[in-house]
Amino acid sequence: MKAILKTCACLTILFSITHLAPAQASQEAQQPCTQKLTNLPAVRGLKHGMSLSELLKIYPLASVTKKDEIGLQTVRINHLTVVDKELKRNLKSIYGDFIDDKLQTFAILYDDSIKWGSLSKFVEPLAETFNIPTQVWSLELNILAMAKCSDFQLTAALLPQESAIIMQPKDYEKNRDQLRKDIEEKKRKSFKP
Repeated sequence: MKAILKTCACLTILFSITHLAPAQASQEAQQPCTQKLTNLPAVRGLKHGMSLSELLKIYPLASVTKKDEIGLQTVRINHLTVVDKELKRNLKSIYGDFIDDKLQTFAILYDDSIKWGSLSKFVEPLAETFNIPTQVWSLELNILAMAKCSDFQLTAALLPQESAIIMQPKDYEKNRDQLRKDIEEKKRKSFKP
């Protein structure tokens, strides 16, 4: 239970840092990223826009929350529940948000079995896999690298006991928050005293 809480705390900190870091960038990207979300390859079986049923075929033991009022469901996959050895290799956990049964954003946390040595060495295979030139990545706070592309942001993090990637469409949080505001407004308008 302590390990789960620690991982959740690290993930929360990581998500928070990804939103604070741009103002504190230490090395800015030198060229714009033209890669599109629809062109990204699947990673550990995850691809933006895939359905929850497609994910559950790959990770049948994934933990899934109930849909909330905006259709949001969060998925958590622990490495102990992954059957496929290739998908399990170096994996610590996966988190994903589905809205209306479509994967919107995900984070993959890797264990510390690979000693990267530096953030730039961790970014190299990511840059190759996602076809995002290394010059596009901005290195921030010596633990984060971000590639801000036309319609998404990919963040890489190198922490003491894990490494992680977070894929998030541009304006994901803004759009999700707007869905929540729209529902609240609808509730207010339909209220009958």
